[in-house]
This record gives sequence, structure tokens and C-alpha cells, in this order.
Amino acid sequence: MNLIIGNIDQLKSVVLPENLRDHSEWDDALSDLGKGVAAALQAYCNRKFERIVDDTFERSANCTYISLPRFPIESVSLVELKVDEQQGFSELPDNTALTINKEAGLIEFGSIIGSWTSRVRVTYTGGFWVNYDWPAEATLPSGATEMPADLIHAWHLQVQHEIEATNLLRGVAAKRTQDKAETRTGEIKLIERVKQMLKPFVRYS
Repeated sequence: MNLIIGNIDQLKSVVLPENLRDHSEWDDALSDLGKGVAAALQAYCNRKFERIVDDTFERSANCTYISLPRFPIESVSLVELKVDEQQGFSELPDNTALTINKEAGLIEFGSIIGSWTSRVRVTYTGGFWVNYDWPAEATLPSGATEMPADLIHAWHLQVQHEIEATNLLRGVAAKRTQDKAETRTGEIKLIERVKQMLKPFVRYS
């Protein structure tokens, strides 16, 4: 199951005691929690971590650069400009992107490419690759960057904190589903240790 930074099997192998890892009755709650924590990490860092092929990003064309939310950037396949709704988006020349800082997710145009009422849209591939088939082996796509270990560790730490804070696993021995705690994914507050680990991943835009 895709949890943005990992999958349910990987998460269970780290945050659950060994004798509970084969239990599946809490998988849905744990998956919701994993996704909620990943979303909280992304919100804190002002970016999206998951690698997406041919993702799109759109903003006002009154700019000299664009800071893409998914990086590192692997490739930029298309830059388009929309002046009005009747004409829609039109492809811009390949040299519109003057420079591309792949590690920082920045596309520099060198000059303003449109008015504030116009829209620019970029189609690109970027973000961190995750082996969602884990524990099975998978091949890293050419040009892709694997999800950093520090980011995965921050995710694990925050999930573990939420499990303890919400008593998610209470009643496991008795297997009483009515004892499952709510995950409170909308109320996640990152712990200080996690915030410190996330500092290198913050996107300033």
C-alpha cells in the first residue's frame, strides 16, 4: 500500500513489536496514520516527496523563475503559457527554461514570461523514489533519487510517537476492534526531534 514515504509492511517492520507484525486488523488505521504523518511532513517542508512521472505545476506567469514542489527534478518535458481561456495553453520553446537547478527544484527563465493574469504550466518528473513493493526487490528508475534515509527515519519516529499518543494498539491481545484508537491525522503536531531532522528538506518559496 502506497503511504507516500513507504508501504504498510515497511512501516510495521519498524514501529510494531515483532510479535504484532503479522497482525492485519490494525492495517487500515496504521495506513491512515502513515499517510497522515507523511502529509504533515510535506506540509512542514512545503513540498511533495513522492516521485511522480509527468506531474504538472501551474502558477501565474508573472515570474522569472518557478520553484517546483517535487524535487530533485529528473526532467522537464513541457513548459506552456495560457493567456486566456479561449486559446488555452500553448507550448513554449524548449529554451524557455534558461537554467534548471535539479537539486533545488528551480527553473529560471531569465525574464518575466507573462502577465499576472496569464498562467504558466510545467510538466516534469521529480521527487524521491520509493520501493512500494518492499520487501521485494525493485530497480531504481534511471535518473531517479531514492527516498533519503533521514526522511524515512523522521517518518518512522513521528508515526511511533502518534501510536503511543493515541494508544493505537491497545486491546491487541484481546483483539477487540472497538478498542482501536482514532489516528487523529488532522491533529498531528511534529515533535522537535523530527523538526530538526526535516530542516535540510524544507522548500523555501
